[in-house]
Amino acid sequence: MKVRHVFLALVVATGLLVSAGCRVETTAGPPPSAQEVARVNGVVLTLADLDREMRHTRAYYRWQLGIDLDAPENAVQLAQARQEALQRIVDQELIRQIAEGLFPPGQSAPPITISDEEVRAQAQEYEAQAGDRETLLEQNGFLSYEEFLEFVRGNLRVEKLAALYGLGEQVHARHILVATEEEARQVLERLKAGEDFAQLARELSRDTASAKNGGDLGWIGRGMTVEPFEKAAFALEVGRWSEPVQTQFGFHIIQVLEREMRPDAQAFQAWFTQMRAQAEIEITAP
Repeated sequence: MKVRHVFLALVVATGLLVSAGCRVETTAGPPPSAQEVARVNGVVLTLADLDREMRHTRAYYRWQLGIDLDAPENAVQLAQARQEALQRIVDQELIRQIAEGLFPPGQSAPPITISDEEVRAQAQEYEAQAGDRETLLEQNGFLSYEEFLEFVRGNLRVEKLAALYGLGEQVHARHILVATEEEARQVLERLKAGEDFAQLARELSRDTASAKNGGDLGWIGRGMTVEPFEKAAFALEVGRWSEPVQTQFGFHIIQVLEREMRPDAQAFQAWFTQMRAQAEIEITAP
């Protein structure tokens, strides 16, 4: 699996993976332009920062999507990618300021500390996924290994901030999906008679992906499932079964196995949106 430049505000069902790079000065290639493209709480971001981000973006489009952004027929896509890259470097700088305790003013939380050992350990995992260092650097648009290590440090910043400010209520749930309400009520009767939930899921559930795991859906955050399912699951007490819950997929019998606060994409994005609204951000690029 290739390591790609991960964009801010991505959340996946298995946990929170929100990543951002950071500003990197490099001596490779021509001298970077000092032209201003944005300001974040007074910190100037330059065309060099944007060019670096676009280098990663071009690599992602080329190696992951098979698209040459510089081809004439992709001019509109290139312009859109540039605007998205500009927003990312703004977000990356704001993340850096928050992590280093520079923003918001008067915050009581201590700065985020990231050791070189943590960076090296994470970098080694990425290298293992890519297969070798040369492939990793080439297919992600890094000019040097040092630049890649700074990218990793930026990712770790976000992960640690998410652990502090991106927690949301989640439930560990399992379900049995059947076609009709009558079938769902029959499932309930069998559960009340003492039959095993996991075995019934393997036998009866139309959700074949979870059925093989006894109906286990893993941890679910808000916004990750259809509304009727979410409403029922988050209202359940741990260990209880739901009444039949109708969705567009059929009728569900749901059981919540655990409930706790966990890293949650929606919660982190809500927090970061508040931080962005408080920040003084000025886009000066044309």
